[in-house]
Order: sequence, then C-alpha cells, then structure tokens
Amino acid sequence: MLKLRKVLLSNYLYFAIVFLVLICTIIRITIPKQSKYSRKTTEIIGVIQNIKITDKKIEFLIKGKEKIIANYYYKNKKEIDSLNKLLLGQKVWLKGNVKEINKNTLWNTFSYKDYLNRQGINY
Repeated sequence: MLKLRKVLLSNYLYFAIVFLVLICTIIRITIPKQSKYSRKTTEIIGVIQNIKITDKKIEFLIKGKEKIIANYYYKNKKEIDSLNKLLLGQKVWLKGNVKEINKNTLWNTFSYKDYLNRQGINY
C-alpha cells in the first residue's frame, strides 16, 4: 500500500499521462482519415440519418461505409411528395456524382470542410 501511495504522489506519473495524451491528440489532429469512397464512386447504399427540406433541395445525411451528405434538387411538387415518404432509418440506394466539399476561400476563417471532416463526413 505504501508503494502505491508513493507512485500516486509522484509528479512523474502525471507528467507521463499528460505527455501521452498530448502525443495522442497531436497524432489525431495531424493525420487525416482516408475516405472509404473515391471520387469515381457513383452508387452508394446507406441508411438515412437526417433529412432537411428547403425550397430548392432536399439534403440527406446518409450512413453507408462512412457518412455522406446527399443533395437532391427537385423540379416540381410531385417529387417533393414522393420524397416526403422517406423515413429516418430507411435503407436507400443513391446513384449520382460524388463531389468533395469546397474549402474556405478566405484564409483563417471558419472551414466548413474541416468541420465536416472532424465529424467523419468527406463528401
């Protein structure tokens, strides 16, 4: 019991823990995650996690091999009615072009691409 008390009262243990956490944090921040999809991907199968409807488009958050934001620009009201039948948790098959998220154009401002990458969304 005395040895454990000496170890816990030692500052070296706390310095080692802080050092390890710092190293793990730096590695996690600097090494980007590789996407499981490529820009050549045209078909994606996944589950709907979120649906957002606006005036011109419907935006889906799809969870397949990784999270993807899918946008569908509708042409008329009939398409809106058919797309409103989609439910959260429903499995869908998407066919279309994969596009990377644009980087911010102003230096040292909020980067929407980096924000989504930290959430695991690359496309």
